[in-house]
Amino acid sequence: MTKNTKKAAIRQEQLEKALRAENVVDMRLFFDAKKEQQSEYWLSAMILCTDNITLSQKIRLARQNISDEEVLNFFFERLYKRGKI
Repeated sequence: MTKNTKKAAIRQEQLEKALRAENVVDMRLFFDAKKEQQSEYWLSAMILCTDNITLSQKIRLARQNISDEEVLNFFFERLYKRGKI
């Protein structure tokens, strides 16, 4: 095995172990679907409906992955309305 293959195998094993933990959300599906659909509204809705992450984590995800200002405003309006902040 090459050095890179060993590192990739270790990372994959660590990822699988982390995903078995109760408080971890596998967000890869959101980002894979985003590439296919190119809908930031869809992505913002998926972030909003994820229940087991905090508001600050939702905000961080949205800021990292939503580039359209209009969609970001939509996200924050729904977040504050839902979270009753």
